[in-house]
Amino acid sequence: MDFVHPINSQKKKKHGKRCIFAILITFGILLLSAILLLCLLPTLLSTPAVRERVLAIVNEKMAPASLSIESWSLAWFQQQTLSNITYTDPIQKINASVPEIQLNSLWELLPIGKIEADLCINAPSLSIPLPEYQSKSRALPPPIVKKSADTPPGGTTPPQCFVLPAWDIAFNLTIHQAKITTPTRPDPLLQKGELALSIPALNEPIQATLSALLLDAELKTDVTTTSLEQLLSAPITAQCLNQCDLSLCAPWINLSLNTVPAQSKLFPKATLSLALDVGKTFSLIDSFHLVPEQITHATGQLALSTQLTPINEERLHLVSSITSKALALTYAGKTLTCDPALTADLLLTPTHLIATDIRQLQLSLPGVTLNGRGTLINGTLSANIHTLPLWNTFAPFIGEYPLQRHLTTTLTAKAINQQLDLNLKTTAEQSTIGELSLTIDTLDPLQQTFKALKLSSHWTVAEVLATLCQLPKDTSVMGDLYLNLAATGAFNDLRSNLTFALQNAKVKSTAWHLQEAVLLEGKTSLAFKENSLTLSDLTLSSPIASLAGTLTSAPSSETPLTATLSGKLMPEPILNKWRIWGKDEKPLHLTGDLSCSLTAQQQAEALQVTAALQSETLTLKPAESDPIQLPFTLDTTLQQAGSATTVKHCKLSTTGLDLLAEGAFVSATGMLQLKGSLTPDFDTLFTAIPQLAENRKTFAISGKHTRDFTIEAPVTQGLPGIINYGEATAEIAFDRVTEPGLDIPNGAVNLTLREGVMAIDGIIPVNEGTVQLQPRLSMMGNTPILSWAPDGKILNRVRLTQKLFDTLLGALTPILSGSADPDGYLSLTCKQLHLPLVQAPLPQLNTRLQLQAQHCTLQPNGPIKNVLSTALGKSSTLQLDDSELEVNVENGVLTTSPISLRVEDLKITCQGSTHLETQAIDYTITLPLTAKVLGRTIKKTAKPGETLTLPIRGTIQQPVIDMEPLVAAFTEKAVEKAKDKLSQKLEKALKKRTEKRQKQKKTEKDAREEALENALRGLFGN
Repeated sequence: MDFVHPINSQKKKKHGKRCIFAILITFGILLLSAILLLCLLPTLLSTPAVRERVLAIVNEKMAPASLSIESWSLAWFQQQTLSNITYTDPIQKINASVPEIQLNSLWELLPIGKIEADLCINAPSLSIPLPEYQSKSRALPPPIVKKSADTPPGGTTPPQCFVLPAWDIAFNLTIHQAKITTPTRPDPLLQKGELALSIPALNEPIQATLSALLLDAELKTDVTTTSLEQLLSAPITAQCLNQCDLSLCAPWINLSLNTVPAQSKLFPKATLSLALDVGKTFSLIDSFHLVPEQITHATGQLALSTQLTPINEERLHLVSSITSKALALTYAGKTLTCDPALTADLLLTPTHLIATDIRQLQLSLPGVTLNGRGTLINGTLSANIHTLPLWNTFAPFIGEYPLQRHLTTTLTAKAINQQLDLNLKTTAEQSTIGELSLTIDTLDPLQQTFKALKLSSHWTVAEVLATLCQLPKDTSVMGDLYLNLAATGAFNDLRSNLTFALQNAKVKSTAWHLQEAVLLEGKTSLAFKENSLTLSDLTLSSPIASLAGTLTSAPSSETPLTATLSGKLMPEPILNKWRIWGKDEKPLHLTGDLSCSLTAQQQAEALQVTAALQSETLTLKPAESDPIQLPFTLDTTLQQAGSATTVKHCKLSTTGLDLLAEGAFVSATGMLQLKGSLTPDFDTLFTAIPQLAENRKTFAISGKHTRDFTIEAPVTQGLPGIINYGEATAEIAFDRVTEPGLDIPNGAVNLTLREGVMAIDGIIPVNEGTVQLQPRLSMMGNTPILSWAPDGKILNRVRLTQKLFDTLLGALTPILSGSADPDGYLSLTCKQLHLPLVQAPLPQLNTRLQLQAQHCTLQPNGPIKNVLSTALGKSSTLQLDDSELEVNVENGVLTTSPISLRVEDLKITCQGSTHLETQAIDYTITLPLTAKVLGRTIKKTAKPGETLTLPIRGTIQQPVIDMEPLVAAFTEKAVEKAKDKLSQKLEKALKKRTEKRQKQKKTEKDAREEALENALRGLFGN
């Protein structure tokens, strides 16, 4: 048992009481300090140090924007004030300032009982920049959308419902003398703004009144909405406006909107009226730079009247009308004047729009009237469109009326018991040109489903063409175009079969004659699902082509368009059945098949098309000539982006020619630009083409070289546009050219096309001289015309050969034809050449040539040899004087200036003309009578120094010289001497002739006289 001393127990009790007292004193001190700190907290927070620290944190968060407050005064039981508040945002260019904001005491804001907040903003001022019209060149970049880190993959975070606190809150907002300005305008946008907003409680209606001067318009509104609790806890509907009175009055506008509560939970009863002066409104908007620069003027009056009346919880009665007067708009210097009118009387069912009852719907425009009545299930819609007044209204913008006749289109749509029937009929001058019918069975527009869909149309080709364009007087066109489609399923998942055909086609004119029972027909299986259209099993057939393939269009995918087509083209019907030439022209025959393939794919904004053509059997059969084989392959790749098409690759390979090119096509101008390389193979051409192979011995080209070419032409204007406005350059190189009289070892020529003229230029060395090519072919008119560069040198000091002599001099001077061993040099200049390339060109040929001969000698033959033998008793070397020979061709007749020929000391002159079409010649030879010519047996009547003229007749192939003047100059003795020499030669011939003609009745004397007479005629040429 322990013993406790009584004195120690008392000490312990006293010590415990002291500790409790100390704790109480300490707690009291802390409590008093906390109460004192709480009472002084607003004062401490109102100090400049605290204010600056708070603003520094706020400005750091919202940099580069900045907020400044000159002072604030916070209090528990007194009104709180913030003075001289300014806000600046240099990015958005927003500046705001408030001289003073007043708020009731902090005690009234504490959630103790009912919270009452009274906020008063005095004389706020806001400066904001106004948006200006942005053209395409100054368009702003799209905003960058940042994904939230909290967004789950594969979807978005569902919105969270706002839950109101369980406090009783009252809020009043008052704004006095508000002002809104913009740096670009001297006058305020809004001034004298007064706003009073009152929220008596969370479950009581909100009331607001606003009055201000908006520009020069007085704005007044008094709004009463549902409670804040209803606004935040349920979807916002038009019924939230229990009552609204809005008015805006100015010289340019009168607007009033009035709403009153109704039994409907969705909509109040509302009345809206608007009267707008378009001219003054346009001037006002234009002063804010919100109008495109092309729009320069607008005038007129516009009026809108609308009344909305709820009938029950699901039905609304809407009556609205829009009218205009003297409405006009000037765009890019062109003025459009139009007064549209729209009237609508509807019984709306917002929750089920398919049940909306259209009591009356009317639309009126120049040339357009539309009337509708009923619902989408049971209703009618009709419209009439007259092209001429409609076109005249928009003529300043779209140009003159392009159609040949006035069109009237009637549209009728009927919906009865979920079946929709639509009919569209187009007439021109009381003549039907086309009709389209559409029937949809068991239609449910809300679910976008139907049981069956059938579409058919019929268009008369003759009426369509007569309306669209003016056909030539001697041309008639007939035909019928049919289109039929049958589909099942839904609009967003459609399956259908489509067929189309152009039948009974006939075209008759002086140049064309076409008549086919079926010109074109095709079919395809059509599928539409999730905005993707697919045409599978697509087939096209006609007398000239047979194609099959598929097409897929999916705008939302990476490849919006993909298409493939392959098949055959048959060119034979184009030439053999559908003649495109006149009656007098000899037809060509083109036989064989063309296999073709096409692939198209669109990626982003670019469409790439790859096409290939190939034929191994293509054959051209000219009239009265051997067939020509034309096998070829063509591969090309095109890429289209916007209005420009790039020719990325083009390769053509055919008999004797390879082409490789790239370029571009601009659809706006129709201009095609190509550049690349050409490789003609002349050896292959002169072997494979029969017409060239036959002439290889007389004319041929050899060699295979690659050279560059360029072409730029408006291909959309057809062949006339390409010829008249196209430009092309190319170079052709060769190894050797063999031509009568010329042997060209190698060379090159340049080909150009410019302003409708095809030109060839080149200087080629040949026969110790040069050949200069300068032909020009003008194709601008109806008839091509061949010409030569003025004063163009053709031959320049070319050594004379036998073939060149026969080809050139033999044609210009027929009496020298057949002469042998020519030597010397020739030069030829074309002074003028005009040759229309028509069916009979020679009568229209007009040319002047200049021939220069230098040191030319030859051995005479033919008629000229007979002349020299008779005159000199022998045939000597003939020499041409160095001179210039003028050759003219006009009206189909070739004439030459006098040609001087020299034999020893005898000078002979020849001149005359040749009829090119009949080849008849009319020449004369002038021969001087010298003692050497006439000898000693000269007649007394002939004296030395005189001249004789011998006519030359016949043709180029058989010239005949009249020797009578020359024979008459000889004496009788000379003639008898010549007879004796001839009789000796004829005796032997007579013996043989007698043996063969034993039964001949003539005597030997008669035979001798006849033989002598024939011999003299042969000698003297008559």
